[in-house]
Amino acid sequence: MGSFNKFNRRKKLIKFKRVLLLIFFSSIGLAGLAIIYLYFYTLSFNNFNNNIIKKKSDYNPIFNTLILGLDTLATKYNGRSDSIIIISTNIDKKTIKIISLMRDIWVNIPKYGYDRLNSSYAYGGASLAASTIEQNFGINIDKYVSIDFLGFEKIINDLGGINMFLLSEEAIFINNHSKSSKKVSVGENTLDGDQTLQYARDRDSQGSDYDRTNRQRKVIKILIQKIKKNSIKNNSSLFINLLKYVRSDYKINEILNLLKALSTSSDYEISDFRLPTNDNVKNSVIDFKMVLEIPNLQKARKDIVEFILK
Repeated sequence: MGSFNKFNRRKKLIKFKRVLLLIFFSSIGLAGLAIIYLYFYTLSFNNFNNNIIKKKSDYNPIFNTLILGLDTLATKYNGRSDSIIIISTNIDKKTIKIISLMRDIWVNIPKYGYDRLNSSYAYGGASLAASTIEQNFGINIDKYVSIDFLGFEKIINDLGGINMFLLSEEAIFINNHSKSSKKVSVGENTLDGDQTLQYARDRDSQGSDYDRTNRQRKVIKILIQKIKKNSIKNNSSLFINLLKYVRSDYKINEILNLLKALSTSSDYEISDFRLPTNDNVKNSVIDFKMVLEIPNLQKARKDIVEFILK
C-alpha cells in the first residue's frame, strides 16, 4: 500500500509540473507575469521531491509565488514595484488563485517602518517585498520573481495579440497612450502588445487602481486559454525571448529541462481576489502620501487565507 501511495503522489506531482508550466506560459502576456511560473515551477523532479514532498507529514499542496512587475531591471532596485500579484496554486484541489495586492496599501515594512507596500521593493528588492507581505498578511511566500515590463509588448505581438472587450473610457485611454497606429473602439478588439500594456496599466479611467488590478487579472485569464493552444516549440521560443527581462534565482537549465513536460491542457479552476476588499479599506493621506489603510488587518489576513484555502 505504501509503494502504491508513493506512486500516486509521484504521478500527481508530474502532472502538477505540467500544469504549472502551462500557467507560466499563459501569464506571459501581462507585463511578463508568465515568466514567474516557469522560473518557480520548472524545477527538476528532485527539487520537487526534496523541497515539496520531503516526507508525508511535511506535504503541503499550496505554493504561493510573488510576482513583481517593474518598469525596468536596468538597476539593482528600480524604485517601487508597479504591480504586486500573488499566484497561489493548490495541487490537491486543482485550483489557481490570482491575488492582487494594491500598491498603495499602508503597511509596516520590516526595519523601515510604515510606508506604501510598493516601497518595500525600493528599500530591499523582492526579498523585502516578500517579507513585508508575510509579516502584514500572514501568508507564506515560497518564491518570488521580478519582471520587466519591457518584454511585454514583444511577447503579446508574438502571440498575435489578445481579444478584449473594452469600455468607452478604456478605449479612449488606450488610444491616447498607445504608440500603435491602429485605433481601438468600444466593444471587442484585438489588442497588440503596446495596447495590452496600456490596458493593463490604466488607472486613470474607470475605477482607478481598483479596476487596474482587475484588468491585470483579466489579461492573465485570457492568456491562459491562448497559450494552451500554442505549441511547445513556440512557447520555448517565447521563454528564451523573455530571459533578459527577468531577474530570478533559478538556473536556465532547471527551466529548460522541464520545457518538454509542458502540457497543452489543464483542468485547474482559476479564480481571483483583491486586497484590500471594498468593505475593509480607507482612503487616507499620511506623510503627504495618498494611501490605502486597512482598518481591520486581522480581517484582511483572514480574508486572504480563506480565499487561498477554499
